[in-house]
Amino acid sequence: LASGVSAELSQHPPRFAGANLKQVLSGGEDYELLFAVPPNRRVPAQLCGVPLTVIGRFERGRPGRIRLLGRELEPAGWDHFGSVLATSTDAELGGFATGRSEVGQ
Repeated sequence: LASGVSAELSQHPPRFAGANLKQVLSGGEDYELLFAVPPNRRVPAQLCGVPLTVIGRFERGRPGRIRLLGRELEPAGWDHFGSVLATSTDAELGGFATGRSEVGQ
Protein backbone atom coordinates (compact mmCIF):
# COMPACT_ATOMS: atom_id res chain seq x y z
CA LEU A 1 0.00 0.00 0.00
CA ALA A 2 2.98 2.27 0.46
CA SER A 3 3.51 2.37 -3.30
CA GLY A 4 0.44 4.53 -3.87
CA VAL A 5 -0.62 2.55 -6.94
CA SER A 6 -3.55 0.40 -7.97
CA ALA A 7 -3.66 -2.43 -10.51
CA GLU A 8 -5.81 -2.61 -13.61
CA LEU A 9 -6.04 -6.13 -15.06
CA SER A 10 -7.06 -6.05 -18.70
CA GLN A 11 -7.51 -9.81 -18.96
CA HIS A 12 -7.83 -12.86 -16.74
CA PRO A 13 -4.48 -14.11 -15.42
CA PRO A 14 -3.25 -17.46 -16.80
CA ARG A 15 -4.52 -20.46 -14.84
CA PHE A 16 -3.99 -24.18 -14.65
CA ALA A 17 -6.76 -26.47 -15.88
CA GLY A 18 -9.34 -26.87 -13.15
CA ALA A 19 -8.42 -23.69 -11.24
CA ASN A 20 -11.10 -21.04 -10.90
CA LEU A 21 -10.49 -17.29 -10.82
CA LYS A 22 -10.69 -17.07 -7.01
CA GLN A 23 -8.02 -19.77 -6.69
CA VAL A 24 -5.79 -17.97 -9.18
CA LEU A 25 -6.09 -14.59 -7.45
CA SER A 26 -5.95 -15.64 -3.78
CA GLY A 27 -5.67 -19.41 -3.46
CA GLY A 28 -2.22 -19.47 -1.88
CA GLU A 29 -0.43 -21.24 -4.71
CA ASP A 30 2.34 -19.12 -6.19
CA TYR A 31 2.57 -20.92 -9.50
CA GLU A 32 2.90 -17.80 -11.63
CA LEU A 33 5.42 -15.02 -11.20
CA LEU A 34 4.14 -11.46 -11.44
CA PHE A 35 6.52 -8.67 -12.33
CA ALA A 36 6.34 -5.11 -13.60
CA VAL A 37 8.17 -3.39 -16.44
CA PRO A 38 8.24 0.30 -17.37
CA PRO A 39 5.26 1.30 -19.56
CA ASN A 40 7.51 2.16 -22.52
CA ARG A 41 9.22 -1.26 -22.50
CA ARG A 42 8.05 -3.97 -24.92
CA VAL A 43 7.46 -7.28 -23.18
CA PRO A 44 8.82 -10.24 -25.17
CA ALA A 45 6.62 -13.27 -25.88
CA GLN A 46 8.99 -15.38 -23.79
CA LEU A 47 12.02 -15.10 -21.55
CA CYS A 48 14.50 -17.96 -21.20
CA GLY A 49 11.93 -20.27 -22.80
CA VAL A 50 9.14 -19.28 -20.39
CA PRO A 51 6.07 -17.71 -22.04
CA LEU A 52 5.15 -14.23 -20.73
CA THR A 53 1.62 -12.80 -20.63
CA VAL A 54 0.80 -9.13 -20.10
CA ILE A 55 -2.30 -9.05 -17.90
CA GLY A 56 -2.53 -5.37 -16.97
CA ARG A 57 -0.76 -2.36 -15.57
CA PHE A 58 -0.09 -0.47 -12.36
CA GLU A 59 -1.35 3.10 -12.21
CA ARG A 60 -1.72 5.96 -9.78
CA GLY A 61 -4.86 5.47 -7.79
CA ARG A 62 -6.25 4.21 -4.53
CA PRO A 63 -3.44 2.09 -3.06
CA GLY A 64 -4.22 -1.60 -3.13
CA ARG A 65 -7.24 -1.32 -5.43
CA ILE A 66 -7.40 -4.05 -8.06
CA ARG A 67 -9.77 -3.94 -11.01
CA LEU A 68 -10.34 -6.81 -13.43
CA LEU A 69 -11.87 -5.85 -16.78
CA GLY A 70 -13.16 -2.64 -15.20
CA ARG A 71 -14.77 -4.33 -12.18
CA GLU A 72 -13.30 -3.71 -8.73
CA LEU A 73 -12.29 -6.89 -6.91
CA GLU A 74 -12.82 -7.40 -3.20
CA PRO A 75 -9.57 -7.55 -1.21
CA ALA A 76 -8.62 -11.18 -0.63
CA GLY A 77 -5.66 -13.27 0.28
CA TRP A 78 -4.68 -16.65 1.57
CA ASP A 79 -5.02 -17.30 5.30
CA HIS A 80 -2.65 -20.16 6.05
CA PHE A 81 -4.37 -20.91 9.35
CA GLY A 82 -7.93 -20.09 8.32
CA SER A 83 -10.52 -22.24 6.61
CA VAL A 84 -8.40 -25.39 6.15
CA LEU A 85 -7.65 -25.76 9.85
CA ALA A 86 -11.19 -24.81 10.83
CA THR A 87 -12.77 -27.48 8.63
CA SER A 88 -10.18 -30.29 8.59
CA THR A 89 -9.59 -33.01 11.13
CA ASP A 90 -6.17 -33.58 12.68
CA ALA A 91 -5.86 -36.82 10.71
CA GLU A 92 -6.56 -35.05 7.41
CA LEU A 93 -3.78 -32.58 8.21
CA GLY A 94 -1.27 -35.31 9.07
CA GLY A 95 -1.14 -34.23 12.72
CA PHE A 96 -0.22 -30.63 11.92
CA ALA A 97 -3.27 -29.22 13.73
CA THR A 98 -2.07 -30.61 17.05
CA GLY A 99 1.63 -30.93 16.29
CA ARG A 100 1.48 -34.73 16.46
CA SER A 101 2.60 -35.59 12.95
CA GLU A 102 3.64 -39.18 12.43
CA VAL A 103 5.76 -38.30 9.41
CA GLY A 104 9.34 -39.43 10.01
CA GLN A 105 8.55 -41.31 13.26
